[in-house]
Amino acid sequence: MAPTTLQLLQPPATEEQLEHLASQTNLELPEDFKDFYRLMNGTDPEGNGCGLFPACDEWDEMAFSPLAVEKILQEWQLQKELLETGNFADLEAQPGDGIAPDWWNIGWIPFASNGGGDLYCIDLAPTPTGRKGQVIFYAHETGEHQLLAGSLADYLNDLAIALESNALNYDDRYGIGKKA
Repeated sequence: MAPTTLQLLQPPATEEQLEHLASQTNLELPEDFKDFYRLMNGTDPEGNGCGLFPACDEWDEMAFSPLAVEKILQEWQLQKELLETGNFADLEAQPGDGIAPDWWNIGWIPFASNGGGDLYCIDLAPTPTGRKGQVIFYAHETGEHQLLAGSLADYLNDLAIALESNALNYDDRYGIGKKA
């Protein structure tokens, strides 16, 4: 798994790229997010993902791939435009505890995608019971928003533990997922 996946990861994001993302979104990016992107800048910008993050749904085998900083900004701008033009006005979200009851929130920074529209996001606009910087799952068709971890660092630590304990495996077609 590692050699194949490593080849799909892009060189580290530059400080200028991270500053541009923060400037364009008008959001303060968490340090663990910036540290992660200082190691790599997502996967191939042409959309060739690596399935680095497992799906959180039991019935979904499509793993999530980290987005390059430019793709993060494109996705954020697209969702913001859809929000501002009223596309989500009549839709009712199903948020987990600590997550705003919005279909989309401009305080969410998408950092991984399964290629089908679902996203993993850094939540910079949690409810009072949430934690700024928490990692959430955004289901674009159902409005289901699920808390995955209290921070990106926590999420990555949980992922490492699951991999080391063999609770997850790698499939060449789908990426990292739960063992059958």
